[in-house]
Amino acid sequence: MGLPEGCENVNLIPSREYGAGFFEAVSLLCESLVRHLREQWPAPSCLVADLCSPRNTSNVKPADPFEPFLVPNFPHELQVVKGQALQFFDYPGWEKMFSEINAAEASADGLVINTFRELEAAYLDSYSKALGKKIWAVGPVCLVNKNLDDKFSRGDKITSADKKFISSWLDERDPKSVIYVSFGAIAINSSSHQLVEVGLGLEASSQAFLWVIKQVEITPAVEAWLEEFEGRTRSRGLIVRGWAPQMLILLTVSVMKTYLSFV
Repeated sequence: MGLPEGCENVNLIPSREYGAGFFEAVSLLCESLVRHLREQWPAPSCLVADLCSPRNTSNVKPADPFEPFLVPNFPHELQVVKGQALQFFDYPGWEKMFSEINAAEASADGLVINTFRELEAAYLDSYSKALGKKIWAVGPVCLVNKNLDDKFSRGDKITSADKKFISSWLDERDPKSVIYVSFGAIAINSSSHQLVEVGLGLEASSQAFLWVIKQVEITPAVEAWLEEFEGRTRSRGLIVRGWAPQMLILLTVSVMKTYLSFV
């Protein structure tokens, strides 16, 4: 697949160019996984497959990215532009992956979603009706683990000093006053232009913010821009380069109940 050594998960992909190859490599594990499952006793009762692990292929017809449309079977009227309503992996160069995901989802008996009915029952019911499939709302799964130390340190490692600094910075802010921005591992990499646009939006908001940027996204040009940006927003903003303890951040009272993430 042309991947460099050590690309064991999405966090370790050095750049966007390796993304398609990584997911293609993951798909090659399907046969070995099926063989392993068939050897188990008692046999597994079901297989919950992530949308990044599709099994079949299909063709996708191109559409006008500027064509507005009403979202069907939505609880309320919502008109969007196709170019701003992309699905996972619905990008140029990812057509095969996108087709496989659609085929895999179409063949599944239902969907398992990390949410809960009390939060968005109307949307779950509408989505289930539109798909013609059952939906199981099993979230928020982050509450399953009760060990706070484990929650705060899961994923990449962060030093105690860095964790303490982030926590102290948040504690100094007023309740529900901080915008938390993190696009997560699945977004692979944001372009320099996208990062600058996000930063300019945060600056224009005049709101306190904590912005997490993956290290692989910080090119020399981005770093130079960030230094100037931090100079202008230092009194109300904190940029974390690399990985941040998301659970610790989201449980802090100063962070708004909603935050900007990858969707």
